[in-house]
Amino acid sequence: MTYNTEKRASLISFLEKNSDGAFTIDEIAERLSPDGSGKSTYYRLISKLVEEGVIKRISDDKTRHTTYQYLGENGCGEHLHLKCKECG
Repeated sequence: MTYNTEKRASLISFLEKNSDGAFTIDEIAERLSPDGSGKSTYYRLISKLVEEGVIKRISDDKTRHTTYQYLGENGCGEHLHLKCKECG
């Protein structure tokens, strides 16, 4: 069962509006909760959204950074998503 909480809705809205970018959890939390609250909630929400196929986890083996990108409510298996290693 999925609950549509205010934080979940704001997270999806942010990622959807910025679907051409990929963000770390720190960047997401900073933009959505500048006071630093709720970072652990974003970790849980993002893990769930990855499981649901709404967002994609992108790992960089060199830097060990993980970013997340919006794919859509129905997932996105119809084309390849690429990210420039130089500029992001």
